[in-house]
Parts: sequence; structure tokens; C-alpha cells
Amino acid sequence: MKKFKILLFTFIAVSSTLFVSCGGGTEVIGTWKNDQIHISKIKKILLIGVAKDPWIRKMFEGDLKKELSDYGVDAVSSLEIVSPDEKITKENFELYFGKENFDAVLVTRVVAENVSKTRVYNYTPSYGYYGFYGYYYSAYSYAYNPGYTVEETSVNLETNVYDIKSMQLAWSALSESFNVQKASDVIKPVIHMIVDEMQADGLIE
Repeated sequence: MKKFKILLFTFIAVSSTLFVSCGGGTEVIGTWKNDQIHISKIKKILLIGVAKDPWIRKMFEGDLKKELSDYGVDAVSSLEIVSPDEKITKENFELYFGKENFDAVLVTRVVAENVSKTRVYNYTPSYGYYGFYGYYYSAYSYAYNPGYTVEETSVNLETNVYDIKSMQLAWSALSESFNVQKASDVIKPVIHMIVDEMQADGLIE
């Protein structure tokens, strides 16, 4: 009886894990603030999304701009000034952005992308566990049913805010998104959380 309870508990635990893993979600893993750099409430900020796909970059910078505007921040998408295929360098930064009177620069990039595959069998536990036929039927179904594979992608994004005067890192946040299917699964919730964390840490009103 004790062994049966252990097996039943294991099955329930595994099933619960698979059920939870099927759901998506985003969370902020942690934030960091540089106490050595005093950055006042940000009124104007430059937004830079580092992505190969111009559409994803445009979507990120545009949505973040809208979100920050609700907090009275004048956010400027870098794509409004620089073409998507042009690399921003130390030499041309002043040329493009020097006269805009920014308080800070925000840069977001993907730091990790992990893909995991889980084999799921169409297995139904038999209530006749102690009987030979019930147990054998369950074992046979488990072994010969092909089941299916679930592929899940998790993405980690790093967001850094740099003080425009010193160009030093003033604030950083790391987020993780689970069960990602498309870019909007990551962008919209991450943006909302980034802005919330910036407000909580006193960077914006």
C-alpha cells in the first residue's frame, strides 16, 4: 500500500508539472540599481531594441514608448531617427542623438533562448492497479501509444538603462518568458513589467 501511494503521488506530481509547463507567462527575475550613479526622474529617454528583425524592434520600441507616455515620459524610438540597418556607434551617437537632450538610454536585448522538448504519452492510469489485467493494460497502452512531443521555448531579456551624462549603467532588469509562441507573447508583458519596475525603483514618476 505504501509503494502504491508513492507511485500515485509521483504520477500526480509529474502530471501537475506537465500541466503547469503548458501555460505561458513572464516574470522579472531580478533588478539592479547602481547606487554610485544618481539619475533623477527620467523625463526623456531613448529606446533601443537590439533585434535582427526590424519588425520586432519596431514593435518593442513603439509599445514601450506608448507605455512610458502614460507616466509622463517623452520616450523616443531609435527607429524614428536611425534606419533599422544602421549600427549605432560611439562616433554617430552624438550626430543622431546629441541634440535631443535625453536623460537616459534604454537598451533591451535577448540574452538567452532555451528550447525544451517533452514526450507526452496518452496514458490513463488503471483503477485495477492491483489486478494483473488492469495493470498490464495500462502498461501496454503506455508502451505502444506513440503520444506526442511538446516543444517549449523560454526567453530571457535584459533591459539596461544608462545615464546620458556619464553613459554608465544606472539600472538593469532581467526577465524570463515561458512557453513563447510569438514575439508578442514576450514584448507586451515584458514592457509592462519593465515600466512597473522602473517606477518602483524611482526612475520614473
